Amino acid sequence: MTAPQDSKSGLNPCPFGQSMRLQHFGFAPTYLPLNHGSYGVSPHYVQEKLHALHKVSNERPTVFMKWTMPKMQAESRAAVAQILCCPVDDLVLVPNNSTASDLILRNVNWKEGDVILYHDLTYPALKKALCHIEEISPVRAEKVNMSWPVSDDDLERHYEEAILRINAETSRQVRMLIIDTITSVPGLLLPWERMCALARRHSVYSLVDGAHGIGHIDIDLTAAQPDFFFSALHKWLFVPRGCTAMYVNPRVCHLIRATLPISHSFQPLPNCTIMSLDEVPTPNTTSSLAELFSFVATQDYCPQLVIPAALAFRKQVCGGEKAIQKYCAEVAWKGAEAAAEVLGTEVMHIPDATVREKACFLVNVRMPISLSKYQRADLKEIFDYIQRAAAVDFDTFFQIAYVSDTFWWRISGQVYIEVKDIVKGAEYLKILCARVRDGSWIEDRKRKSLGFSIEVE
Repeated sequence: MTAPQDSKSGLNPCPFGQSMRLQHFGFAPTYLPLNHGSYGVSPHYVQEKLHALHKVSNERPTVFMKWTMPKMQAESRAAVAQILCCPVDDLVLVPNNSTASDLILRNVNWKEGDVILYHDLTYPALKKALCHIEEISPVRAEKVNMSWPVSDDDLERHYEEAILRINAETSRQVRMLIIDTITSVPGLLLPWERMCALARRHSVYSLVDGAHGIGHIDIDLTAAQPDFFFSALHKWLFVPRGCTAMYVNPRVCHLIRATLPISHSFQPLPNCTIMSLDEVPTPNTTSSLAELFSFVATQDYCPQLVIPAALAFRKQVCGGEKAIQKYCAEVAWKGAEAAAEVLGTEVMHIPDATVREKACFLVNVRMPISLSKYQRADLKEIFDYIQRAAAVDFDTFFQIAYVSDTFWWRISGQVYIEVKDIVKGAEYLKILCARVRDGSWIEDRKRKSLGFSIEVE
């Protein structure tokens, strides 16, 4: 059985900006897409491939799952491994980032006194995973405190000081550090390769949250040598939701024994009395990691299988990775500067990293709101109001963050937007911020169209 043939959309080159949006993406006509970084989106070409695969999978379900899917999955893994510059045997595909981080944390054999280091901007879902792993194991998580944005040197210094301080104690030792390629909100490009080297110097596992990595920045896992790394293909690579690549360094591959959920490929220990020897599957690939993750319960594997289609679109329609990177970074930074002018504020910069940070498609602009008169309890309500009112009144969404006592708007650069789109968004945001400043937002929240489920006094 072969995969579906090329769809009617074609793969002809297309200019970036509005032409790309209208020809290749399915946004609602009035929707202003300024938040690509949260969930990503796939072009028509990739969506058609996905729908065709769903049709094929339903025509002969068992044949598809037993033979077609594994073959196509292997091809997708090979394509992703090439992008991430790592051996294909060290890389597998899972549904999302949370699955990757959860199963990594659950597979490590934590001991009394073990410590995991994380930071303020560690992704909230990963922080929740740390809370849970503390509940079920003796490991403890400790935050490395610093003021954001932070310079590369200071970030490394704060982590190293924490490692040295904890390791100097007789009863505790740092076992793992968590770092991001690019933080979520606000979006900041971090020196993750340096942090991997720091971890190796101190014999600490490195867990790299690369959610915003692939399709965004250049990544060379062979050079960086993290212990664990994961990156969402549905965010920046145009792969349908959800699909994440997870890399496990061969030096720690023995730690990953169980998938999430545990499924047929799990290899019980020899003393297991539940499974007879003839019931334990024998690995049939050169990589036990690949075998372990080749089939993890019944799920929709089709997003994994259209990775080659997404890569073909990026190469043939967009002109390749370098062209995408250049345009997305430029439109994000130029748009952010223009937005800051509209709002009368400024763009967030990483100290001493003005050249390196310009590779990032996520740029943060300060919002014109003074928070001195608000309590922290009001912050969530302000968040909710701005985001809901933006959706209802202006058919857009603003991803915002509260950092260093300041509200920041995170702008996402992408091939289908232009600077004028970001400027339009800034004009909308200016209106909403004015409502917050003059207090009219409190009464405005009573509108049923905003969909608040709580009563407003």
